[in-house]
Amino acid sequence: MSIETIFRSPSDFITKVRHETEKSRYVLALFGIAPIIIALIWFVVATEGAALIFIGIYGLFIWLLLWFVGKVVKAALLMNLVEVNANNFSNIHQMIENAKSTLKYEKTISAYVWSGSQVWLTILHHLDRKIFLIEAAFLEDNPSNEVLNFSVMFHVARLKTKSEYFALLTKIISGIEKLWFLNILLYPFERATVYTADRVAMIYSGKSDYAQQAFSREMVGTELGSSVNIEAIAEQGVKCKGFFAWLARSYSPFPGYSHRFVELNKFSQSESSLMMERHQP
Repeated sequence: MSIETIFRSPSDFITKVRHETEKSRYVLALFGIAPIIIALIWFVVATEGAALIFIGIYGLFIWLLLWFVGKVVKAALLMNLVEVNANNFSNIHQMIENAKSTLKYEKTISAYVWSGSQVWLTILHHLDRKIFLIEAAFLEDNPSNEVLNFSVMFHVARLKTKSEYFALLTKIISGIEKLWFLNILLYPFERATVYTADRVAMIYSGKSDYAQQAFSREMVGTELGSSVNIEAIAEQGVKCKGFFAWLARSYSPFPGYSHRFVELNKFSQSESSLMMERHQP
């Protein structure tokens, strides 16, 4: 089956490969934000609508603050990192455009190559999900186009997956995540979208091997990536059970790599994956 046939209707395709827990975790996230929405409605009713002025002013202030900080951070990115465009890392730029076209994702995605400080990842997680940071070490030794395609499509597919839900509620969830204290209820949905995006990217790139190579590079770097034993990493994921494993991932929007190995391995052996696998010439 050709890649064009598989992705003819991106929304239908994502529905077919969506992780089994994603919808239930979305409902959990809605339950997480429900008390805040109910409290705001009660506040408005109790004050006979006067609270709307306060909520509007406060909301505008927060939006302007985030907008201002976001602009400053993006300016800092342009000053300190290499922007991916038609002149720099043009192959990756084209891959991003191809992935957006394939999934019919129309929003702008900025990409930068970075090295060193983890602070960029932390800041951008709280400000803008549509910025793709590629670690310089990942690009060393010229990874194959299939490995790059997996990483690029993963990022685009995760944005596309979340865009399939009601936009306003998804934005409210993303906004409340910045408050941190409810993330134990909100982040399970974020982690489920990672599993879904892994599946989309694996089928797009062609084989689960390319996903494994990408994970290995991201975990230990280019030089040691080829030394990683995939089966052993999967065994690590199986061991990650119980209270302490749950606690370790509760406040992270990304599941651990070992869990991603396990989940993707299960899917790669499933009937739905085999039916849609892209056959290489």
